[in-house]
Amino acid sequence: MILFFSDVDVSNIAIQAEQQERNYSIVDVDITGMDSIDKLVVSATTSYDGVETTSVLKAFYPSRTASSYSLSMDFKNFGKFKLSIDFYSQGRRVKTEEIDTVGVIADEYNLAALSATFPVLYFTSSIWEINYKDSKPIPTVVYLERSGAYNWNNLPENVYALPYALEEEIKSTLTYHTLRPKMAAYIADLYELDPSSKFNLYISDDYGEVGVQMLYANGIPEDQFTITLLSDGVGSYNLFNAAFNTADATAKYNEMVAAWEDLKTAATTVDSFSNDLFLNLPYRGGQEYSILKYYTYIMANEEENIEWWLPRVDGTLVSPDATFLNTVKASPSIKLKNINTMLTGIISNGHERDFKRLYSFNNEMFEEAESQNKDVMLILGTRTSSESYFDDYVAFVKSYYGDDYAYYYKGHPATPTGMDPDKLTRLEALDLIDVESSIPAELILFFYPDIHFSGYPSTTYQSAQDSEKAHVLFNTTKAGSASYSYASLMDIYISHQSDGTYLVEYSASSDTDVWDPATASFL
Repeated sequence: MILFFSDVDVSNIAIQAEQQERNYSIVDVDITGMDSIDKLVVSATTSYDGVETTSVLKAFYPSRTASSYSLSMDFKNFGKFKLSIDFYSQGRRVKTEEIDTVGVIADEYNLAALSATFPVLYFTSSIWEINYKDSKPIPTVVYLERSGAYNWNNLPENVYALPYALEEEIKSTLTYHTLRPKMAAYIADLYELDPSSKFNLYISDDYGEVGVQMLYANGIPEDQFTITLLSDGVGSYNLFNAAFNTADATAKYNEMVAAWEDLKTAATTVDSFSNDLFLNLPYRGGQEYSILKYYTYIMANEEENIEWWLPRVDGTLVSPDATFLNTVKASPSIKLKNINTMLTGIISNGHERDFKRLYSFNNEMFEEAESQNKDVMLILGTRTSSESYFDDYVAFVKSYYGDDYAYYYKGHPATPTGMDPDKLTRLEALDLIDVESSIPAELILFFYPDIHFSGYPSTTYQSAQDSEKAHVLFNTTKAGSASYSYASLMDIYISHQSDGTYLVEYSASSDTDVWDPATASFL
């Protein structure tokens, strides 16, 4: 408390602050014992490790003759807040009063700590389904590794940025693992404020250790939390297939289950979380991150409160143990979620505008094509290091389809074009217009169904609403495309040959051609 010299009597001021109603972020503040106070400046702040992270500030103007005053203020988030009130009389600050902890709580929370791109699309497409229950709001608290996917100034109703993170952390890229302990601490504080609350955690499926850190290690009872493991697209299948590429996958599964049970016990009995919990884990992934990347199915199938979202299982999950694989495909813990269906639901429920505002969508994305009265041909890239023969493939598409199109490029979110000056130069030389890498290609195809596209192999093609819009598949032979569920959508398969030419094969016939990049023509 700071007291300034004044003839105003502030010795009897008392404050009571209480959340107006559970599940809502409004706090009522009652003040008594005032004398000649004509202005109040009220601030509500959150802090992590002694550093103030968020602040809400508002001024109120009571009558100078009032001895008591009641106000209501939106704290604009949930959790532990420090309340500070500066009292003014005739322009002078005469006193500051503080309450160290004001709790703003809810019955239930949705918490999303997401990396990559596809998990964010999955989660975001679900926001309007999960942020209300029985007509009451469920606070949804988020941070993203690739923060550029969101316009943080346009968060939907009941959605909040992680309050224990600084604004620059929320809006910068690749702070995912920096913010993990902050989200874990936030969950711990929410649980301390109300041990009856429920927690629904959404994480990328290759970061299962995040669930261990945030829920198990915080001692939250298993009947008070859920974990949703969100697919990262083809990466999810690659990890499962690598884990269970054995003739006796059931035996390996049982061994991994035993290890998972030991890990849970260890996590719930330690004083604080540490990666040392995973030291003896068989079939572990990374040393610091993605440690449980092979355990996604184990976690989902063994725990009633954990589920795994995948786009599909047929033709994507693979194991030589056919009996085991059939059991996996029938597992009720795997939830098949189709992006197009989810996005259609967003539109039919009237949330299309909010969804587009959150993703910073606008009508200018393909403005150049519109100005030229041309169709859009979107080249779907991959990680820059994997874009073999990129220039030649683009040259083929442009020579084959000609000037009826304006040509765009959408790179992999992990290798943003904007951070690669050399690539920007190459795109400019190829006359390709760059599209923001962090925007999911599935989203672009959904909201711009009239665009055409070609590029490297990707499950994105499965999101095509019109098979006539899918054209050239790069770096793939016709026979090699057989394992792709979307292969039949494509018109052409093109692959590099040892003499520097390219084999061109057609979906609709057995004809083949050879294309020479030196002359940009068929031989």
